[in-house]
Amino acid sequence: MPELETPGEHSFVAVDVTVGHAGRMFVVGYDSMDNDRVQVLIFNQKGGLLQFLEVSAPGDQLSAPEPIISVAKRGTSHAWSHIS
Repeated sequence: MPELETPGEHSFVAVDVTVGHAGRMFVVGYDSMDNDRVQVLIFNQKGGLLQFLEVSAPGDQLSAPEPIISVAKRGTSHAWSHIS
């Protein structure tokens, strides 16, 4: 696995990881230098950061949280209704 570049670099503590669609890697953890705010980082197959999400609010008082992450494939269906 390539080294992942994170926004906070050394302050992000990864807690859980899963691989989703198209090989995207979802990493959840917290920023130890920002009130232990829970964050999700999404990486492409080559380890490039695609998206950075802050899950907990700035005022939340957390202490080394242990969040978990999972992904699910979501499908759509088409319902055709006939009106007579």
